[in-house]
Amino acid sequence: MDIVHLFTVPVTVTDVSTKMVSTSALQASGPRRVRMSITARWPRSSRARTPPQRGRSVAAEARGMLPTREITRNEGGSEVAEQPPKVAGGQIPEDVLVVAARLFSELGYDQVTTEFIANACGVDTTMVRDAYGGKRGIYLAVIEWLTRERMEFLAPVVATFTPDADGLIRLIDRILDWALEHRDLQSIWIHRWMSDAIDFPDLEMQYGRPPVAMLTEKVAEAIDDAKDPELFTWQTTWTISGFVRGGYVGADGTRRHVDDPKVLDRFRRYLHQTARCAAAR
Repeated sequence: MDIVHLFTVPVTVTDVSTKMVSTSALQASGPRRVRMSITARWPRSSRARTPPQRGRSVAAEARGMLPTREITRNEGGSEVAEQPPKVAGGQIPEDVLVVAARLFSELGYDQVTTEFIANACGVDTTMVRDAYGGKRGIYLAVIEWLTRERMEFLAPVVATFTPDADGLIRLIDRILDWALEHRDLQSIWIHRWMSDAIDFPDLEMQYGRPPVAMLTEKVAEAIDDAKDPELFTWQTTWTISGFVRGGYVGADGTRRHVDDPKVLDRFRRYLHQTARCAAAR
């Protein structure tokens, strides 16, 4: 007997056929908000639970077909780390990335199909498959895009970092602030921790490691010599990711989330206390 799973995923939809926009531009222009219901049937015995194909989107195909993903090989002819597709302006239209990020965040890579992405974006399936590299190419592009934005957001506080408790607190606040505004990346990595997207063995080295290495270098300048800077960085990352996505269950059995200002303030104060305990001065 099949199990019916109904997902209601809030997404932002704008015209993906003619422009590429930034996240701030999307917010400023006030794009139309819709709720997208995705219904899929998967056999009870299916471990992967991959959703069936939903057919081609009825939306008109976006203009300006873009080149497909390139495979890079080293001097010996072996394929090197996979790269996202190169498209107009150096990236897939950001509108598409926003919608795809929400899908991967809510469902995980393994549960999303190229057709899901096409339907959600209002473009033809062949456009997503041939021009954007299908769900595989878009998944890589989403992670690269969000990772790049994360590192750019952290860059100012890294550049002005002071090796003391106050500097560590400012750094942690910046990490938390970004996570609160970009919850999709937290969920994508949490899915990954649960063996999602195993087709990509080098995701951690390509996209997970660079931000951690950048942060660890600064943490090492501030914390006590007896403490492990790399594990402190990971502990902070894990704590923020889990809290932003799941909150915590109080003594009364009620789950509390960061959308509650009092809960967020309590969590931020706890992070500050942790930083002061770890700092050398």
